[in-house]
Amino acid sequence: MNDDTKDNIDKYIAYFNDLYEQFSKRFDEFGDIEANIMFLSNPFASKEDIVSVANSLSKICSQVDSTSLEMEIIEIKNNIPLKIAFEQNGTEFWKLVEVAKFPNLKYLALNLKSHFGSTYLCESLFSTMKIVKSKYRSRLTDCNLNDCIRTALSKYVPDFQKLAKDIQCHLGPG
Repeated sequence: MNDDTKDNIDKYIAYFNDLYEQFSKRFDEFGDIEANIMFLSNPFASKEDIVSVANSLSKICSQVDSTSLEMEIIEIKNNIPLKIAFEQNGTEFWKLVEVAKFPNLKYLALNLKSHFGSTYLCESLFSTMKIVKSKYRSRLTDCNLNDCIRTALSKYVPDFQKLAKDIQCHLGPG
């Protein structure tokens, strides 16, 4: 093996070692929040110790006190109407939880849920941008591209019949 080949191999080895470290760091974070995700996705099925769940959840946000979180966890686990609501609504459960009774848990649940929603929105935005800015529409300005993407991603559907009725007709010289 010549020196150039050895240098290339050493570069690849260093690159893959660095890549391995980066992946390890990123996926270790998932291991840290797995218990939190499991609890917040179904607070009634969690068999973990309440103190450890509260401590783990309080690490997500420094604003949340673990002691008050422990009390909220105890209260929510023993709240039969909420348990029934969870069984009936599942994914929409945290929308039904009162902020006044469970401010910390609701905040943490919606915070965690927003991470996944924002990832979806980013992916949706980029795929829409790819469609909008095709080779046939490559001269779009940033302003026009922004307007096209907003229109494409909006769920608003105009009522054309109502708009046509509301428009005042202007008759030209006859």
